[in-house]
Amino acid sequence: MSVIKRCIVMISLLILAQEIHAQWNKIYQFDVEMHDIWFINKDTGFICGATEHPVLMRTHDGGYTWDDITSNITDPVYAVNFLNESKGFIATWGYSSKEVWATLDAGQTWLSKYSTTPYINVIAFPTAQVGYTFASAMEYVTVVKTTDGGATWNQVAFLTTPAAGLGVPDAQFLTNSLGYMVTDEGSVYKTTNGGVDWTSKYHSNIYSMTGVCFLDQNYGFATGMTSEYGYHEGLLLKTTNGGSSWDDTYFDTPFYDVWFPYPDTGFISTYGVLKSKDAGNTWFSDTCNYITSLRKLRFGNQEIGYGLSHYPGMTVLMKRDPDIGVRVHEISDPIRFEVYPVPTLNQINIRFNLVTGGRVVADLVNGYGVNVKTMTDAVLPEGDHTIAAGISSLAPGIYYVRIQTLQSTGVKKVIIPGKR
Repeated sequence: MSVIKRCIVMISLLILAQEIHAQWNKIYQFDVEMHDIWFINKDTGFICGATEHPVLMRTHDGGYTWDDITSNITDPVYAVNFLNESKGFIATWGYSSKEVWATLDAGQTWLSKYSTTPYINVIAFPTAQVGYTFASAMEYVTVVKTTDGGATWNQVAFLTTPAAGLGVPDAQFLTNSLGYMVTDEGSVYKTTNGGVDWTSKYHSNIYSMTGVCFLDQNYGFATGMTSEYGYHEGLLLKTTNGGSSWDDTYFDTPFYDVWFPYPDTGFISTYGVLKSKDAGNTWFSDTCNYITSLRKLRFGNQEIGYGLSHYPGMTVLMKRDPDIGVRVHEISDPIRFEVYPVPTLNQINIRFNLVTGGRVVADLVNGYGVNVKTMTDAVLPEGDHTIAAGISSLAPGIYYVRIQTLQSTGVKKVIIPGKR
C-alpha cells in the first residue's frame, strides 16, 4: 500500500471558485432522525428513519411532499433501496430480530424475506436480480445475498477481523461480483467473487471510514473522519488501480459520504458540500443556501442530488437542483411579493399572494447566497399573506429575501443600513 506524504488541506484553500447559482437548498424538515434515502429518478424517492414508531415515506415531486408507506411495518427502518416505483426493499431493527422486507406494490404491503441477529446497515443492488445486505455487530460483519431479485436471501460471508466491527456505513457493487465496503473501524474491503471472500485494501487505526464510490473497476474514492487529535478531520482516499494502492489527502472538516454522478464530477458531504470537476483531483465548496453538515448523499439523476443532515430529533433534507438555483440578484418570477420598509433597521415585512395553497419557504440570504434567517417554512392556504421578522441582530449590508414555493421562486433586495 502506497501513501503520499501527509498534509492537512484547509477547506478555505480549496475554494477556487464559487458557482454562479446557489445550488443546494433546504426543501424539507422532518421531525424525526432519518437514516437512509434513495431516489430512483429525479422525482420519486424514499426515506426512512426511526422513532418510537417506524418512519418510511415516499415522494413523487422531488422531495417537497411525502406520503407514509409504513403499511404493516412495526419496527424502526434503517435502510431502503428501490429498484423501480413498485419494487423495493427495507431493513428493520426489531428488539429480537433484524429483517429484510420486500414490497411489490410501492409500499402498500411488505413481506419479510430474511431475519438475522446483527444490525443491517446497507442494502445494495448492482442489478435487478442480484442484491446484498451488510449487517454488523461489535465483532463481526455478515454479508447476505440474493440472486433471484430478492425472493430468497442467503448469508455468503462472515468477517470476524478486528477491523470489521461497529458498522458498515457504505457499500458499492460495480458488477454482480465486484464490490467494496467500508467499516466504522477504518477499513476498505474488496470482493471479486460476489461477496464470498473479502480482502482488506486499506486500514486506519485512527479514522472511521464513512463512504465509498468507484467510477469503474480501477478508479475510486473513500471518505473518512476522526477526532483523534482533539478536533474533527476528514480523510479522502483515491485509487487508480482498484484499491491496490491509495493516495490520501487530509482536510480540516469531517467527511461523511462521496458520490460521483458523472465520471469527472463528484461531491463530498461535510460541513456543506465539496465539489470536483476534474475527477477528484481538486475540490472546492459547492454553494449552499443553508449551511449544515450533510451526512448522506444521493442523486436521482446526474444533475439532481439530495443530502440528509441530522440533528437531535430532526432531519433537514437538502436538494441540489440547477433548474431552481437562486441567483443573488433581482429576478422576474410568477410569485409577486412586496418587501417593506426599505431600507429597514429592526423588522422586515413581506406581503404576497398565493394563487394555490402549499408549502412556502421565505429566507433572508446574504450576498453569497448563504441563508442567515428563515422567516417562514409552512404550508399556507391560497390568498394574501404577511410575514414579519426581526432583523436587529444582523450586520448592516445588502441582503436578499427569497420566497420559494413548489411552482416558483422570487428574490428581492433588502438594505440594512448601519446604525446612526
